[in-house]
Amino acid sequence: MKKVIVFFSILFFFTMHSCEFSGDYDYVYKYPGDKLVMHAFLSLDTGVLAIITKTVSPIDSISSEIVTDATVELFENNNFLFSLERIDSMLFASPTDFVPDHNANYFIKVSANELDDITSGFQQIPYQVSIDTILFSGITSSTDITISFQDPPNIQNYYSLSIKGFIENEENYEEENSYFVLPSFLIDVFSDIEFNGNYRSITKTLSTDFSAYDFLIVTLFSLSEELYLFAKTLNDYEGTHGDPLIHRPEPVYTNIINGYGIFGSYSSYSVRINL
Repeated sequence: MKKVIVFFSILFFFTMHSCEFSGDYDYVYKYPGDKLVMHAFLSLDTGVLAIITKTVSPIDSISSEIVTDATVELFENNNFLFSLERIDSMLFASPTDFVPDHNANYFIKVSANELDDITSGFQQIPYQVSIDTILFSGITSSTDITISFQDPPNIQNYYSLSIKGFIENEENYEEENSYFVLPSFLIDVFSDIEFNGNYRSITKTLSTDFSAYDFLIVTLFSLSEELYLFAKTLNDYEGTHGDPLIHRPEPVYTNIINGYGIFGSYSSYSVRINL
């Protein structure tokens, strides 16, 4: 008799879970109000670049994310340094002669009428790690290229790699879009947790046929921890938020107080390879 009871219990379970229920539900969406959004990057190459927008309610099809009256201020060691110049509707930049101090701490404050001010966490230029050797054979769409470097010991380091092709005296074949929340070199980031303080070789398979180009630029980026966490969690979120099997998408890291986004820093070391 027990076997019969167990059988009918299992049958009832799968029968109930295979049923479909439908109905009308009242759902009131509570939008928390517009917030400023900052995606800003600090480096020796570009100084400070910041994309400033605002959130817009998902049920609002009229409002724009553009902030027309934003003021973006850079602070060095808690002292006001200068206001970033507006380049276009979203992009702000530091003066072209600005060179960040390796030993200084920087943060950004953004203000605009009718929106709460936002402030970033502190950022410092990371230590620049050099490429030691680059090995490859031929340049096709399936060529492996190996980059080797010495990881500094006793500290946590964060990296990404970029390989780009160029034609002599022409513009880069792959121009960055100023409005990308995540620059292309941050799509694949990694830490030294498995090789801290050791010599490391990383092999990448070229996904683009570079045979039409005159030279390659291979760049090793050293990232701040905050930039690494933002890039990693954003990539994880993009890979999980549409998956019905994931109960909760990965939350995206932010170091922006009273708003959203990131203020991150990086240094880079590049090697040119003539083809």
